[in-house]
Amino acid sequence: MGNKLFTLMFAALLPAAGAMAADYYVSVNGNGSKDGSSWDNALPFATFYANVNKYTNGDTFYFAGGTYYATSKTPTAITNGYTFIGGFDPALTGTEHTTPTYPSATPTIFSGDVNKNGLLDAEDAKCCMHVNTVTAKSSTPLKPVVIQGIDFTGCYDATQDGKTHGGLFVDNSYDVTLKNCRFYGNKCVSPDQHGGMALTAFRSTVFVQDCEFTDNTAYQRGGAVYVYSDKASKGLTVFERCLFSGNKVTAESSPLGSAVNYRHGPGLWLVNCTVTNNTAQSGGGNLCKWC
Repeated sequence: MGNKLFTLMFAALLPAAGAMAADYYVSVNGNGSKDGSSWDNALPFATFYANVNKYTNGDTFYFAGGTYYATSKTPTAITNGYTFIGGFDPALTGTEHTTPTYPSATPTIFSGDVNKNGLLDAEDAKCCMHVNTVTAKSSTPLKPVVIQGIDFTGCYDATQDGKTHGGLFVDNSYDVTLKNCRFYGNKCVSPDQHGGMALTAFRSTVFVQDCEFTDNTAYQRGGAVYVYSDKASKGLTVFERCLFSGNKVTAESSPLGSAVNYRHGPGLWLVNCTVTNNTAQSGGGNLCKWC
């Protein structure tokens, strides 16, 4: 009962999306007229991402099962509030979009494997999706983002620009909700980076529910997740019923958080989560708060 109450209290802080929203249907290569009006006329993924900020705040996108490869090493930042729901059977027709049961039998996979060679290498994307709505609690309009039933994998970062990325990078965004997503097989090998190659959240309000973070790697901080902020009023992050397993940091000196590294911000909550079998070369702990 207590966890349900906490979830309701957190949700009450977050505003509803706009009433003028439209629905779009997306598949890997598109169908029919490719205008996104139905599964029979699904938008190709490349078209969707090339125009990602031209849609209306509050729009919803339904993704058929399949592997959606990143179209560049650094994806365009998403600046509007959208809902993304994956895992739909590619055989669907019309506008049927009953939310799948997760894990879906036909998963929607966002892959950073730009060159599609099945390897983690320097040609791959360092981020599959970048959300940057630049919003706070008092913003008008607020731009809620919901991501549900999408896998994030195959991102690789060997750059030395000092910036944090990750399969999903949530950047200066208020009201981001992740549900039933899986983050696996993302890797950072640069000592100049801050980790979090599954999920990085920077001064953002993020609620993560029923997600899995498995087999992700960072060099020194946050094998799976890196949460940080430069403002005391921004950065509340909640994980509920999530799994953290098989993640690791590889640095031999001063490893921090083989699963999660939390640096500054107003709060980090883990509610009914499982954190197990995450490793570091010399301790480092599954969870690390670094101030």
